[in-house]
Amino acid sequence: MKGKKVLLISIITIIAILILSGISFLIFKVLGPNPKEVIYLTEKEEVDLFKNPNKYSYKYLESSALVYKVDGNKAYAYTDFSNLDKIVILIIKKDSNIKKNDYIIFDGFVSGKEEKTNYPIINGKVKTVSYMDAVNAVKETHIINKELTQKDISIKINKVKYSNSKLEVYYEITNKSKKTINLLNQSFSIVQSVNEYNINDKEKNRIKLKSKSKKEDILEFKDVSKDNFKLIIKVSDDNIFNFDINIK
Repeated sequence: MKGKKVLLISIITIIAILILSGISFLIFKVLGPNPKEVIYLTEKEEVDLFKNPNKYSYKYLESSALVYKVDGNKAYAYTDFSNLDKIVILIIKKDSNIKKNDYIIFDGFVSGKEEKTNYPIINGKVKTVSYMDAVNAVKETHIINKELTQKDISIKINKVKYSNSKLEVYYEITNKSKKTINLLNQSFSIVQSVNEYNINDKEKNRIKLKSKSKKEDILEFKDVSKDNFKLIIKVSDDNIFNFDINIK
């Protein structure tokens, strides 16, 4: 009898594991993983996104948009203000204050498409802005996706964004070493032709990154021309990163 009980318990345990595995698989298929690597769509991919959303799942898109409908936790929005032919569905909180006719800026990853409409679904950050901020936000974004690893430190430049006289550099840094690293404003500089540009904000200690951790940040420079430049990031005296950024 004891042998039969043990066998029965084993069978029940195996069935339970299979059921839980099936549920986990379905959750993964429906919701998808939270992307660990931030890779932005190129301009060419962004155009194709509206034809084949599933092709670009887990790639990132940042844009401004005009909301034309809110339904539960979904905000339907135009990303092209002139033609109103590029529509995305943004996942928002149910208690969000985003409403119809709001101008917004979003930054998130593609998580497939809505079956009935074929519109891309975007998961990420969404915030309301003024009309002028929305228009300026789409002026010029250049996808870079360039990464360097030196002495257990990895730095990836995701994109650069021009708006009026301001240049923003979106990057992420991973500390795989055993030591904490500190990056100050003076750790970052841009060289373009004979000119050098530095960050001039009030934050003295920009990033304190502990061992085995990762962080994303945005660098802001003023008066940088819309042309190729070299971005220099000094992690330490003997570990300096040089990125050649080509603006097409």
